[in-house]
Amino acid sequence: MSRIEWLISLLLLLGATAYAQQRVWEGTACRNRSVTLEAFKAKNQARAAVIICPGGSYHWLDYGTEGTKVAQWLASEGIDAYVLRYRVAGKFEFVAKYRAIVRGNRHPDMICDLQRAIQLVREQYDGPVGVMGFSAGGHLVMSAGEFFQTNFLQCYGIEPTVSLRRDFIAHIYPVVTFSDKR
Repeated sequence: MSRIEWLISLLLLLGATAYAQQRVWEGTACRNRSVTLEAFKAKNQARAAVIICPGGSYHWLDYGTEGTKVAQWLASEGIDAYVLRYRVAGKFEFVAKYRAIVRGNRHPDMICDLQRAIQLVREQYDGPVGVMGFSAGGHLVMSAGEFFQTNFLQCYGIEPTVSLRRDFIAHIYPVVTFSDKR
């Protein structure tokens, strides 16, 4: 395969992936276009829906291993799965520690993204809606579980008509503290 054929194939693949992902903040006051929700539907009637938050130290996302692979398995088991690409600080920011000067993505951005995803899934699905997260994503879903009564979407002018409370939480090796052992 020539370089041009390879590049065209890659662009088509990336285009197909982007097409399958719903932009979470489309049509709202939040102009962030990077936050997406990718659906993996069960072949038959789903028993539940799960929003998956991959881990990555709040600086990147392990989107494949802790996202799409888990979602594919859940869909094969009769559960609708949605992988949330939520806002993170970024790899450069992790190394440069520039957030001491510039705000960047930080709390409550991630929980806003998850609450918006819960709202969108609840609006289209009648059954139980849960959240699953790995590492930092585990911390995020526990935060969403604890603070579901706080409408973090309000700063974007969104007043949900559905509950932001999850029906269940699966937190897989979550971050439970941000302090060093002393």
